[in-house]
Amino acid sequence: MSAWEIEPLALPPASPMERRPVREAALLAFYGAAIARWRHLVVGAALLGAGLGWLVPAMQAPRWEALALLEIALPNERFLELDAVDPSADQAASFRTRLQTQVRLLESRSLAELAAERLRGEDTEAAWDEVARTLDVRAGDDSRILELRAEAPEPDQARRFLETLIAASLDSARERREAEAVATEQWFQGRQTELEKRLRESELALQEAARLATLIPASVDRREAAEADLRRIEEHLSESRAEALALRARNEASAWSDAPGDPLGAYRRELETLLRRRAELAAIYTAEHHLLQQVEAEIGVVKTSLEEAENRLQAELGQALRETERRVGLLEEERTRRLEMLSEAAAAAVRYDILQRQVSANRDLYQSFLDHGRKAGVAVRTPVPSLRVVDPPAAGEEPLGPNPPLGALAGLLAGLGLSIAGAVLAERLDQTFRRPGDLGSALSIRELGAIPDARCEPSTERWTAAIGAAAPADPRPELAASRQGSSLLAESIRAVRTSLLMEGRPSSSRGLVWAVTSPSQSDGKTTIAANLALSMAELERKVLLVDADLRRPRLHRIFEAANRSGFSDLLTPQEPSDEQIDQAIAPMPGASHLHLLPSGVAPFGGPGLLHSGAADRLLERLRSRFDVIIVDTPPALAVSDARVLARCADGVVLVVRAGSTGGELAAEADSLLRADGAHMLGAVLNSWNPRDAGRRRYKAYFQGPQAA
Repeated sequence: MSAWEIEPLALPPASPMERRPVREAALLAFYGAAIARWRHLVVGAALLGAGLGWLVPAMQAPRWEALALLEIALPNERFLELDAVDPSADQAASFRTRLQTQVRLLESRSLAELAAERLRGEDTEAAWDEVARTLDVRAGDDSRILELRAEAPEPDQARRFLETLIAASLDSARERREAEAVATEQWFQGRQTELEKRLRESELALQEAARLATLIPASVDRREAAEADLRRIEEHLSESRAEALALRARNEASAWSDAPGDPLGAYRRELETLLRRRAELAAIYTAEHHLLQQVEAEIGVVKTSLEEAENRLQAELGQALRETERRVGLLEEERTRRLEMLSEAAAAAVRYDILQRQVSANRDLYQSFLDHGRKAGVAVRTPVPSLRVVDPPAAGEEPLGPNPPLGALAGLLAGLGLSIAGAVLAERLDQTFRRPGDLGSALSIRELGAIPDARCEPSTERWTAAIGAAAPADPRPELAASRQGSSLLAESIRAVRTSLLMEGRPSSSRGLVWAVTSPSQSDGKTTIAANLALSMAELERKVLLVDADLRRPRLHRIFEAANRSGFSDLLTPQEPSDEQIDQAIAPMPGASHLHLLPSGVAPFGGPGLLHSGAADRLLERLRSRFDVIIVDTPPALAVSDARVLARCADGVVLVVRAGSTGGELAAEADSLLRADGAHMLGAVLNSWNPRDAGRRRYKAYFQGPQAA
């Protein structure tokens, strides 16, 4: 913490319930300030609205209103159970839905045009279309009563229009009912013809099925006989298939069977005996021995006999197998034919049953449709009134309007509401600062004070007269702090001085350096710097005012001093001598403790020396000579000079012009300077209008002391 900072008092945060009255009070204050600022617009809009509200009704012709009460007639849909056959009956609709439907029908454009057309045939001069547009139909929440209202220049016109409208509504409902009856009868006739045709077609199909069916439900014996024949054929087929399998097995087994009684078995056994004997003889005798040759001959005879027996047996078995398989094939064909016959007979029977049931269903449907058709004819032909007249149309005894006093009151309220809303909206959209306290609420910076606008009137005398203060000898606002006596402008400067002095106390004998800057040009930073220097000089402090705005210097013209040598001339790479500094600093004749260091006449390269550290070194040397050094810097967002000088100073004062400097510019300048490491002492609201904050409260105070 620097020597010029005071540690803030740690207070517990306010609860939401404690902050709520504060927010409400601030909101009310904002609305009040907006209305006060735009009071001329609010008053003018209110008077204009009241005048128009009186004038417009006064220029209008009198209007008469006619009233009629109708009851919605709900039909008894349970009568003769007609709700089930009436095509126009809506069982799902609630009473509220039907009520709103009837209201919409009465308000329909087609019904109003029909009533107006009938009336135009009787009276061609009246503007019935205008009367039709005033029609208003209202329905009660818990009743079936409808209110019909209409306005017209003459009471008889409004009454006649409602009478014609009710008659047209009843006629329209009756015509709609008759059209529905005709359409219903035509629809029933078409459906009846279609059902008759369908019944005839089903009966013809049943007759054809009965004629073509091979089995009908009455020939049960024939069907049972056919099923018995099929079972016998299946039994023969099974026996033949078993016989064929046995023959096939015997044929396959005859090649190796040696069972007793088998002719082939004897030959095989004899052949085996001869083969064993030949083997025995071959072990004893040679091949040319007569015993071996005799055995070989016997073996050949037995083989020949065996082959002949096998051939005969194969031929016999093959013949028997072929006959059996042929019998099996014939039985299968017969079985298939019998199955197809039975299937066709069953399908024919099923089709007959289906056609018979279809004929019965069509006959029942046709009969039921005829019954419902007769009931529907009764339903649609039964007259059902949709509306009943409770109170016939009648016009009031007094005209409905116009009412100029009521119109004036409505116009007054409308003008007030719109103008206040516009004023609040304009205040919301206005991002500039306009009154004391705006800086502290919008920026995270302390508001050091507010300087009133000295140019709110064409002359200073008129301005001071507006607030009740005496006119100063020197009207220039740059020298307001040098004026003797009380004035609002001078006291505002002294309030800023007090805020700066209360910021802290020096910890050493070094002088203070305050940099005065603004977000943009024309914010009044030079005026604030000059007046602040004059105000500090009143305290007999040795004050140096430095004009560091090297591009637009003004302080030498304000104090009427020479600008031959100054701040820019001392910003040299070599340290300036004390003699050079003394020559550049000029004392002010009107203020003994105030000295001025003008900008000087250095070439264009002079501003670049600010970044070399020459300014910091120069200010350090000047601290030992003066108690307070006030540096008028360029705008912070325009050039970088102010940012460099702000780092060299003990604190920065940000000047914001009321009604001109936007909140975004001020916040950007404050954020930029803080990011550079500058210590922000606070901000000064310059050129605010005292009339926006209640100027009358200053008048008595600045009139001076009064006798007790």
